Amino acid sequence: MNDNLFKVVIALIPVIGAIITGFVVPYIRQRIGTERLSQIQVWLKKAVQAAEVLFPESGCGEKSENM
Repeated sequence: MNDNLFKVVIALIPVIGAIITGFVVPYIRQRIGTERLSQIQVWLKKAVQAAEVLFPESGCGEKSENM
């Protein structure tokens, strides 16, 4: 029974992903608005730039995953 349940869950994962991509993401975009989205993009860009300053060497993300 566990094997069959596992196969069903594995089959449902892409369906759930498609539902989220098709309905939830556009709904969130509509609720947030374009002005707020552009503000979020600016803050995300600043966060990435800060991370690049803190970790200037290449491949640093791979090191932290192995720790």
